[in-house]
Amino acid sequence: MDQTLDHIAQYNDLDAGYQQAHVTAMVMKSAYAIVGANPRPGEAEYPPVTIESPLEVHVEPAPATKRVVAAIRRRHDRAPDGAIRHYLTLYRPDYTVTFVTAPEAGGYVEVARDDHGPDKVLVVPIVDRPQLWAPLGTSESADVTPLSDAACKNRHGHDDQRGVRREAETVCAGLPALSSRGFVEGLHNRAHNVA
Repeated sequence: MDQTLDHIAQYNDLDAGYQQAHVTAMVMKSAYAIVGANPRPGEAEYPPVTIESPLEVHVEPAPATKRVVAAIRRRHDRAPDGAIRHYLTLYRPDYTVTFVTAPEAGGYVEVARDDHGPDKVLVVPIVDRPQLWAPLGTSESADVTPLSDAACKNRHGHDDQRGVRREAETVCAGLPALSSRGFVEGLHNRAHNVA
């Protein structure tokens, strides 16, 4: 491995992270590596690389090339006053912009921006068993998932997978669906102040 890449991997503890990514991809079809700008002075040569769950990241591949042309990551944290803040980060080929949901301001406001300009989306899918019909992967557990879902539903009296979908809908309340192209374009327009 190139020495610079090895230093970046060590800086980001990717030995453990990459193993977690592959296990996640086996179960959930994919995981994601996201590259960012290092906010620490003097460490810009070591960009942070995080491994992310497919429950928090959605990518839009180009139909013709299957290359990622846009991605969205959602996350949340707790403010000092105890309120939960929800964030959406839009990844495009020339920039990355983060929004925080703010219903009082019309849905969301921009809180961070990185005009990186390498003409690449800084989100890399780590895919398990990509197929022509499923370029973002197929799960190793696809055959047993219906049985597992049925057991979870019967045991707990509810459908856990629907709970994940409800949470995503709550996070994006008042916004178009997390995975729709319209939502990606809406965030793109908002980032560029397009009416």
